[in-house]
Amino acid sequence: MNMKEHSFVFLAIIITTIMLFCNCSMILFTNDDVKTDYNETGYPSGELQHQYLFYQRTLYIYSGTIWTDSKELTEVGKVLKVDNEKYPDEEWEAAHLAIGQKVYVKAADYVNKIYVKRLNKEDFEVFLPNK
Repeated sequence: MNMKEHSFVFLAIIITTIMLFCNCSMILFTNDDVKTDYNETGYPSGELQHQYLFYQRTLYIYSGTIWTDSKELTEVGKVLKVDNEKYPDEEWEAAHLAIGQKVYVKAADYVNKIYVKRLNKEDFEVFLPNK
C-alpha cells in the first residue's frame, strides 16, 4: 500500500470510530431518566396500581388470569362505584373497572374466586382475595 491508501484507510477507521461512538452515546443517553406520570403498571401515579373489587366484605385483586368457560358461572351483581385512588371498601365498589361490569361466581370456588366479565369480550378476569 502506498501512503495515499494508508491515509484513506486511517481516515475511514477514524470516521467509523466516531460514528460508532456517537451511535452508542445516543443509546446510552436516551430519555429513560425523564419522569412520567405513569408507573410500570400503566396506571397513573397516585392511583391504585391494580384492579380491585370489594364483594361480601372482602377485597379482591385481579390475578392476571383470564377465564373462558362461562357454563358454571352465576351472575351475582355488577360494579356500582369506581374509585381509582383508594382501596374499595363498599360492596360492589371497584378500582380500574367500569361501572356496570358484571360479576360472577362459580359454586366450586365461591369463597376463593370471583369472575368479572371483560368489557366487549366473552371472557372473564379472575379475582382472588387480596391477602
